[in-house]
Amino acid sequence: TGAPVGAASTTSAPVAGANPTATTDPMSLMVMDTPRPGIQPQVKAVDQTLIDGNKVKIDLVTSSGPGWLVIYTLNDAGQPVQPIGQAPIKDGENRDVTVQVDPSRATGTLYAQLHVDHGQVGTYEFPGPDAPLMLGVAMIASQFDVQAAEGAGPTSLVPAVTVADQPIKNSSVVIPEVISDGDGWIVVHRQNGDLTIGSGVGNAPVHSGVNTNVVVEVDTTRTSGTMYAMLHKDLGQKGVIEFPGADEPVLLNGQIVAPTFKVTLTSDSDVIINVGQDVNSTQYLVDGRNMTLYFSINDPRGKSNCTGECLETWRPLFATGQIITGPGVDKNKVNVIIRENGTRQVTYAGAPLYYYTKDIDPGDIRGQGFDGAWFTLTP
Repeated sequence: TGAPVGAASTTSAPVAGANPTATTDPMSLMVMDTPRPGIQPQVKAVDQTLIDGNKVKIDLVTSSGPGWLVIYTLNDAGQPVQPIGQAPIKDGENRDVTVQVDPSRATGTLYAQLHVDHGQVGTYEFPGPDAPLMLGVAMIASQFDVQAAEGAGPTSLVPAVTVADQPIKNSSVVIPEVISDGDGWIVVHRQNGDLTIGSGVGNAPVHSGVNTNVVVEVDTTRTSGTMYAMLHKDLGQKGVIEFPGADEPVLLNGQIVAPTFKVTLTSDSDVIINVGQDVNSTQYLVDGRNMTLYFSINDPRGKSNCTGECLETWRPLFATGQIITGPGVDKNKVNVIIRENGTRQVTYAGAPLYYYTKDIDPGDIRGQGFDGAWFTLTP
């Protein structure tokens, strides 16, 4: 224990995912790294007692770019399986990195692993773009043992909510991290015109401990430009939100835990372009409902030749509102053309985009290769 795993280590890291009971597979979305000259990514941790009953301290983390240090529990096979806390890492050398962890799981041998920050910088997104980092054949990580301080009684987590400004997508917002001392709720409240906290417009359950990327469905007819993410207790009927009522807000030092964040309101007329992926990990453009988008090799750049009967099979992707691009979509390649009837059709890299009318469910790709002319479009 206490030995780093990675560039400075001669031992290879355990491969997660071999145990079918693992709850998280940090190896499944590994990112290979080629560090810049003079930077040697590494994590160094030593055996320790919990700080304040719910924190660990990692001696040294060196990163080639901003990232995250994630603390995992290990299963019986020595594989990292359950994340119990994370902290942001700056580019370069980071010393004495303190990470708040779930004290109910922070026992025995833990695993401190370096992740990238490839999504929205400063917002932890894993599963997602902020994947574990690999250098060569080894993960950048360190194992260490922890124990409670001598004579320490039961510990509790410090309630906290981390938010980020964002657009409302699919009638939902994402709260990057919620730390709760007991099962509860994260309730999204609107802001009143007088800047006070208004009524709740959506909620989602949270478990005791560290919760990441909590998706909250909201009533878009009642949202406001500034919202509050408020942590509530679950004191009434378990699993049923009762507020106003028994499920009162959590107080920390006499103050409610409810940071504000800004949202961009979208309408039904807005177009969302995301990146989809098939079973072979091939990426292609989709809309906000994960419906596949196509282009035709018969269309010259910036012009649609699909008219008449063609439109009965291939429906143009029209733009009547904003065009919103998701992660992995180059917004500089998105544009519109004006069709003969005056409607605006979305293009990507100059190619007009269409739906195939026989694609029924999200993820369908039935139009791929149709007539040797219609294909999905790689972002």
